[in-house]
Amino acid sequence: NDSHQLLVVSPGEARLRWRAGLYYFKEEDLNFFPIASRTAANPAGQTAGLQVFENQAVFGGVDFDLTDRLTLSAEGRYQSEKNVWSACDYCGTRTVRDEVRKESDFLPRATVNYQITPDNIVYGLVSRGLKSGRLSNLNVIVNGQPDFVYATPETLDNFEIGSKNQLLDNRNGLLAEQALRL
Repeated sequence: NDSHQLLVVSPGEARLRWRAGLYYFKEEDLNFFPIASRTAANPAGQTAGLQVFENQAVFGGVDFDLTDRLTLSAEGRYQSEKNVWSACDYCGTRTVRDEVRKESDFLPRATVNYQITPDNIVYGLVSRGLKSGRLSNLNVIVNGQPDFVYATPETLDNFEIGSKNQLLDNRNGLLAEQALRL
């Protein structure tokens, strides 16, 4: 796996603060099961073709202090994902063609924080999350040939209210939240 992130942040003391960044992730998976999948054509016991998952994103956010106690925040992430499964006609799980799936998504988040005391904050947030799609070659046969199944990405809309509290002279913390996730 390979993962990199670049983050640029404004000074933290200003009334208006921002952050921006880039993200890259790549996972490569080549499966082997040497005992059960070995054949003369497949002496290493490769069970499936090379699988590659790649995610590239640009993200950013701003925080604005309306008062000394009330802060509004807005964030966003635009990401592009690519799933690739390479053909392998000699593998334990045969695939006769490459399969590539691409998805792009925008994931927003908005937060309101109100600081009741220096040790107590109440907040509300709305956000969208995503579980990435994945390819699977479950030996599905279509027109007499093995084919792929694509688990499409799942989105989650999150509505949350809560409080963050520091207790016992900052030696203990308490997070209380109530969320509705759709």
